[in-house]
Amino acid sequence: MKRLALIILLLSMFLAMNAQKYMTRNGYIGFFSSTPLEDIKGDNNQVASVIDISTGEIVFQVLIKSFKFEKALME
Repeated sequence: MKRLALIILLLSMFLAMNAQKYMTRNGYIGFFSSTPLEDIKGDNNQVASVIDISTGEIVFQVLIKSFKFEKALME
């Protein structure tokens, strides 16, 4: 019985340590800028992010070339 309790305790500690980071590859980043000549709007659906709950650190990974604009010359 003690062995079973020890195994359950170790497994729960491993799962708790592993569950402190959350990751997604389905992020979205968009921006809008109003200028006197024209408005600029960019959208990017290829965003990855990681949140580390234990440290409060948030990391985003964005490929700049994957932003889509209304005018192709802005890409």
